[in-house]
Amino acid sequence: NENKTILNHHHGYKINITSDKDSFILLKNKRVMKVVELIETNNILTIKGRIFGRQYEAYTEPVSSKVINVYKVQELNNFLFEEPVGNIECKCFVIPMDNH
Repeated sequence: NENKTILNHHHGYKINITSDKDSFILLKNKRVMKVVELIETNNILTIKGRIFGRQYEAYTEPVSSKVINVYKVQELNNFLFEEPVGNIECKCFVIPMDNH
């Protein structure tokens, strides 16, 4: 499995499900999701996506990376989760990492 490091981004983002770099978000529950579908029903926007099976802090010194929402993630789940757009904390940057 490929390791990825997730860095948080500012609000005012665009989600593009056809672009890998523009499809990752951090949910308010601090889980990282790769958005694969945007659904609008009765003027209510919902997202569907995959959550990573493993998510942990990218570093611990001088403070935990979780403080600034920086995570290492692995094992993108095949199961699709559905969330209202109101559960989005922010858009994320994804940086592929070597398995060393």
